Amino acid sequence: MKTSALFVILALSSSLSLAQSTIDIAVTGIEDVDGWIQIAVYNSPNDFPDDEAAIRIERFRVTGTSTECSIEGLEAGDYSFALFHDVNSNGQCDLNFLGIPTEPYGFSRNVKPVFKAPSFSETKMEISLNTQIEIELIL
Repeated sequence: MKTSALFVILALSSSLSLAQSTIDIAVTGIEDVDGWIQIAVYNSPNDFPDDEAAIRIERFRVTGTSTECSIEGLEAGDYSFALFHDVNSNGQCDLNFLGIPTEPYGFSRNVKPVFKAPSFSETKMEISLNTQIEIELIL
């Protein structure tokens, strides 16, 4: 009997830790209601915020000056998000000759970079089941 109860407790605790989360991201500060919002999801500081290091990249059609984006299927844990508003729908964040974005962009925790992109640790957020966050675009 004790073994059965222990098995049930272990099964429940492991299923809770592997439970899939839905992250609802309200993207605000949108001035041009054309194009797409591209969100890159990271769970490691390695090469953040390089798109090649992202564990997922999602694109959402801009629907207004505030656009809701839902990312499903992530396990609870620490994540950082980097996003940009692809105003001209060319699939990339356009940069000037200095490498500075010419399209609006943002990071989780609404970190505003100074002279360089923020680090994973500066933008990292603990995500649990059904988390809601807001990221304001900057330019």
